[in-house]
Amino acid sequence: MNELQPDELAEITELLQQGKKLAAVKRYKDLTGSRLGESKDAVEKLAESLSPGTTPRAALESKSGCFGMVLFLVTSLTAAAVCVFFVAGIF
Repeated sequence: MNELQPDELAEITELLQQGKKLAAVKRYKDLTGSRLGESKDAVEKLAESLSPGTTPRAALESKSGCFGMVLFLVTSLTAAAVCVFFVAGIF
């Protein structure tokens, strides 16, 4: 599987910004030699994280994914439970 060059990444990003997700997946697949499912996942990840301040390269290289979100939720819920127990006088 090949890594995308900056101009290729810009091309895929432009397709996404034009609302051409299917074309972006096909182009990613053609450029990288990835399987269709891998291409779709990579382009969806890129599309989801195209927000102000996020570069397309950083979006594709992000590794936290679901684990990062689960860790955040567990930590938040634990902190909330400790606060509830503290207020209730259990601690």
